[in-house]
Amino acid sequence: MKKILSFLFVMLMSLPLFAQDGYRVIESYQIGPGSYYKWYSNNALPMQIYVTTLDMNNPYLSIECTTSNDKLRGKETTTAASVRTSRAAHQAVCGVNGDFYDTSNGVPLTPCLVNGEFTHTPFSYRNGFGFTEDHKGTIFNPIFSGTIISQNGEASYTLSNINLGRGSNEVCLYNDFYGSSTGTSGEGAECLISAITDWVVNDTVFCVVETCDSVSSNHTIPFDKSVLSGDGAGADFLRTSCQTGDTIKIVQSFPTENNLITQFMGGACKMMENGANVAYEYGMEEKVWSTYLTGRNPRTVIGFSGDSTIIYFIVVDGRQLDFSIGLGMDELVEFMSAIGVKNAVNLDGGGSSTMMVRHAVKNKPSDGSERAVANSVICYSGAPTGSFSHIQLQKDSLNVYKNKAINTRLTGWDEYYNPCGIPWSEINFSYDETMGSYNENIFTAYEKGGNCNLTANYGSDSDTVLIHVIELYDLGIYPESLTTDSSNIIQFEISATNEAGGRTSYDNNIFEFTVLDPSIGSVNESGEFIGKMTGITKVIVRYGDQTDTATVHVEIGEGEVVVDELESIAGWGISGDSYIDMDATSLSLMDRATGTGSKAIRVDYSHIGSADGMITLTCDPVNIYGVPSYILVDVLADSQKNWIYVNLEDARGVDYSVKCSASLRYNDDYRTQYLDMANLLPADGEQLYPLKIKGVNIRIDDKASTGSMVVDRIRLIYPGWTAVEDDPSVMVPTEYVLYQNYPNPFNPLTSISFDLPRSGNISLEIFNVNGK
Repeated sequence: MKKILSFLFVMLMSLPLFAQDGYRVIESYQIGPGSYYKWYSNNALPMQIYVTTLDMNNPYLSIECTTSNDKLRGKETTTAASVRTSRAAHQAVCGVNGDFYDTSNGVPLTPCLVNGEFTHTPFSYRNGFGFTEDHKGTIFNPIFSGTIISQNGEASYTLSNINLGRGSNEVCLYNDFYGSSTGTSGEGAECLISAITDWVVNDTVFCVVETCDSVSSNHTIPFDKSVLSGDGAGADFLRTSCQTGDTIKIVQSFPTENNLITQFMGGACKMMENGANVAYEYGMEEKVWSTYLTGRNPRTVIGFSGDSTIIYFIVVDGRQLDFSIGLGMDELVEFMSAIGVKNAVNLDGGGSSTMMVRHAVKNKPSDGSERAVANSVICYSGAPTGSFSHIQLQKDSLNVYKNKAINTRLTGWDEYYNPCGIPWSEINFSYDETMGSYNENIFTAYEKGGNCNLTANYGSDSDTVLIHVIELYDLGIYPESLTTDSSNIIQFEISATNEAGGRTSYDNNIFEFTVLDPSIGSVNESGEFIGKMTGITKVIVRYGDQTDTATVHVEIGEGEVVVDELESIAGWGISGDSYIDMDATSLSLMDRATGTGSKAIRVDYSHIGSADGMITLTCDPVNIYGVPSYILVDVLADSQKNWIYVNLEDARGVDYSVKCSASLRYNDDYRTQYLDMANLLPADGEQLYPLKIKGVNIRIDDKASTGSMVVDRIRLIYPGWTAVEDDPSVMVPTEYVLYQNYPNPFNPLTSISFDLPRSGNISLEIFNVNGK
């Protein structure tokens, strides 16, 4: 069990593993007999590394390679393989993804050996991981050779390959990894054989010939049996030396001093040899040295100790800048050396890298989820199921915010370290009850900050987790003052000073929000405020005894509201950019016969140059009430492709503008331009109400020379606006009437009125000028 340590103060998750390198242990617990898991983190890089350590001296442990659904072709996740292959007294403890593979069909690039049987034997000069019958690890180059020996030992023939195409004069072997039949053709001979001793490499396997077809092709491959298939001279050998009922010998060989190889997983390249860094040397020899290996990437590695009995599964996360950037070969060798690895080989990495513990992915794959791969290496426990015996807290320390809950991840295990349920009533817990409450793995913090040791006791078993309740100071709510209405949601942002003295923004869910006058508006747990009725209220944010307050003005506008009738040019100014000839450009007041006022502002302009020009009309800032949906401006244009903007300033003093949705190519009459407030520029969504109108911009088309633009009646419309006024004096109509829409033409809004003599269902069909 973990030792109980005392801390004066803990800000990070746990104590340093390698102080000089910044690594810390985040999680550590026993996962099976002789099996341990650790998660190492280095926040400075950042870096996340996951390691399982397996003591193969433990009689219950074994290591096996698995292929996708027990076939040569296809892909399967490591966790799915662990579930599929687990059974009584054969439970997957942990595992990692395996070899590099052809992504189109899932076929591994190097030989794979599963319980002594090959999935296939392609030529490869890449080193991989082997596991021996006496439970030791080894690394070697998997160059295959094989021999078939007749029953009397007087004849033999080369076994060319396993589960590959049969060549001229060759004998090859097909097993059920390959498929349901050999797929061969021609006049070859094929023998169905079954092994009567365990399949193994670098030793003799005895097989019985069940049938021998002197002329055969595409022989079926029954489950757990194999087919020897020969061509030419190879077929002649099978006909004469492998008769039905014979007991023949097959020798599968690898060029390694280790005998009795039962598992092999290919990789690239050997990284450590007797404690030395040999990554570059073997990377060049195996012809795989590249920027992928030298650069920082996700990694999967298998290593072992000097005596080959302690096996390490190692996975490094990468390609995630805020979480883990990955390691290069030299950096990874340095890390492995620090934890005791003496020999190691690199397996497939990148998005394939997966660390599985008890059917669960422990790392964070760079794909965003676990990738299906060609094969995996899994450690199994053969221990029986026992009774509840052990408790373990998976983490040494935890951080929790005030008034929030956290799972302490207490786990239960039987006497053989198989996971099992926890009899909560039999576990004794001790902790400072002034700092929080605890119930079946959930610690809920109160408002007292600091450290709290929570200790679980069961019989002679005891484990402790240090829970740190986080302090925050000097809360700041943004915005401190704002205007909104009943249709927009305002998201408050909260910053605070942390225990280390730094200031940052935090997730709103750790704070408590309260609105003082709930009739004016409401605020939810995420700090989102929405108005209900016109008025002023306060919103208070709270963390422990720390608070801050915002003032919210709810202004609910209705209908159409005039901002400026433009009856005077007093307070208005005019300027232009380099494409406007200001000597020939002027601002004046003119009569307008229609409208609620009698005047309008006229701009006579002269455009020069080859680009669009901009005329700016400035006025004394005018406050906007509430949160309008559109700004309306009446414009009499001059048929040029000009545009009109209204200039705004938000409550922070930041400038915005909103423009009409189409150019002003008409001169027949005043037309109302609808400027959609949903399309503010810049479109950053950061505008803070209330807004002020500061003036108008007119963008003059690059093809224009001289002309006039008339602007009148700046007004607002609010959400829910309609041009049809409620008037109780209006009598019920006596007949059906459909009125002309207004304004017409329009963009983007128009009003369509109609009269009905009685209530009923209606359909309204609208066509464009082409009849669509």
